[in-house]
Formats: sequence, C-alpha cells, structure tokens
Amino acid sequence: MSVGPATPGLLPAQAERDAVAFLGLLSFLYLTWDPPIRTGAGVNDVTHHAGLNIGAIVVDNIDGEVLGIARNVIHSAESPVEHAEQRVIRAAIQRLHAKRARSETISVEQYYRGSLFYGPGVATRDFIDSGRSS
Repeated sequence: MSVGPATPGLLPAQAERDAVAFLGLLSFLYLTWDPPIRTGAGVNDVTHHAGLNIGAIVVDNIDGEVLGIARNVIHSAESPVEHAEQRVIRAAIQRLHAKRARSETISVEQYYRGSLFYGPGVATRDFIDSGRSS
C-alpha cells in the first residue's frame, strides 16, 4: 500500500526529511531543556537560566543535511541577540561556507535562496505557510 504525501506537492522523501529534522529539533530541546525559575508569586514571575526553551533548525535544501541547530541563550549570554533563530542562521552560514563555497558568478542572495531558505518558486505565495522544506 502506497501512502501519498501529507501536504499537496510534498514528495515522500521531503516529508520524511522534514519529519526527521523536526524529531531532531525536539530531541535537542529535550536534552537542553531550561527549566523555569520562579522569581515571585505571580504567573509571569518566571525566568530561565539560559533564555527560554525556543529552538531552531536549518536544513540544507540541496542535500538535507542539518546545517545548524540552536536554542535561545539570551540570559546565559547576557545578550538580547542570542535568539535561537539568529544563532542557527549564523551556524548554518558558517557550515555552508565550509561545505560549499559560493561561486563568484552567483550573488549572495541567490546563494542563500537556493541553499538555505527557499524551495522552488518565485512569488511570495510560493514560500509563505508552506510548512516544509523544499
């Protein structure tokens, strides 16, 4: 029995890759869980040692390799820019440069558009709420 893709236009290999990446992110967050610290009696009187339990992952659109995985460390680093999303993009850029250097004939925008963030498409609607990698 053949099972089709859960998302229209999503190939089974892509769905599997996305599921494995998501499970990897969940495992990473489980292993690096930052328990809340109560600072008072109120509902919002909670902080975290490292900086909330928010994680991010970037997968190479060409071969599916995880280029970066990170979590918030705004408190432990004492820096408001150490959000998971920013940290994972920096890690992914560093890994991508080591893995596959940008050709001088390709613009910076084209290099990252094809490698990190976007699947096939040209219009904004091709990328918004796609819920998957390419």
